[in-house]
Amino acid sequence: MATRGQAAAIAELSNQAKKELPQLVHEANVTLKTMKETSVRVGLSADDARASAKAFKVVSDRMTEKGGTLEKMAMAADVMGASGQTMNIATLPRMNRAAEDAAQTARQGQPGG
Repeated sequence: MATRGQAAAIAELSNQAKKELPQLVHEANVTLKTMKETSVRVGLSADDARASAKAFKVVSDRMTEKGGTLEKMAMAADVMGASGQTMNIATLPRMNRAAEDAAQTARQGQPGG
């Protein structure tokens, strides 16, 4: 059986617990609410990261697939190169001949030419 001193100590602890317990419960609830909100934000961030990764994969696939962006850019570069070669092979010699003909005509039209 408990002595009067022990009973008084138990009563004092009980009174103290009655005073402090509501505040502890409130603080625990606030902490749990904060943890839940943080968990939701982390989940949303993970969802955003997954969506970004999927979008990046789509862009990457489109760029590298057959007939994709990189292949089209390579084809455009080839066309530009071929156009430059055509200009060098066909147009420049004709321009040179036209310039020479114009110079010759000009020389013939000059007095004493």
